[in-house]
Amino acid sequence: MEDDLPISHRVKKAFSSNLFELPEDLPLDSDIFEEGLDSMGLMQLILVLENEFEISFEVNDLAKENFQNIGSISALVTRKLNHLAP
Repeated sequence: MEDDLPISHRVKKAFSSNLFELPEDLPLDSDIFEEGLDSMGLMQLILVLENEFEISFEVNDLAKENFQNIGSISALVTRKLNHLAP
């Protein structure tokens, strides 16, 4: 089941399925902007993540450092999910 996968795997899969394929061996701390993500792609990624994880990002979540790499995105998504948990 997709929900059973680690957050980082789900983030990377959502990214690769909706934007462009990331290398399989891409370290979690690799800068995805250096891999080719631009501002339009970032906006698309935000929408994809909101749909995939059923979360909403606030303005203060949209700092570039939160979306710098798969690791930082996964940490942000985890924080958002933990905030929703009962």
